[in-house]
Amino acid sequence: MESINMNLSTRSLIHLSGLPSLRDLTVWYIDPQILPCALHRPAFRGLRSLNFEKINIATATQFLKNIGTLFLNSFSIQSYNITQTGLSEFVETLANTCSHDKLEQLTLILRNDPRTPGDVSLIHGPIHVFTNLRDLSLFV
Repeated sequence: MESINMNLSTRSLIHLSGLPSLRDLTVWYIDPQILPCALHRPAFRGLRSLNFEKINIATATQFLKNIGTLFLNSFSIQSYNITQTGLSEFVETLANTCSHDKLEQLTLILRNDPRTPGDVSLIHGPIHVFTNLRDLSLFV
């Protein structure tokens, strides 16, 4: 199995985390109650592309914290109602989770809480660790 696009239940997340040939994963929903769960270790070792579509940023952050180092070439997230604290924690977690020399493409579509003005400076510092980044798309 090279590519999958789905909502993740606890059972499917545990199963998929151990598939060494899974290369592309697009997630439309993760139940926050399933995190943390007992993932296969190392988790998602073959994954090269991870896409979160309309995922709560706190849930995405927790997901990344639970899986350990990823060797992704491409990562994207689309999330809404982002707070400055949530954005800061997410970007820091992403920088700590993804291999610094592998990530080439990063797309962040993060719509702020309308009561809080966007501050993209929170993103700039941590993404400098990605030494091979060639394509950066920010929508904040």
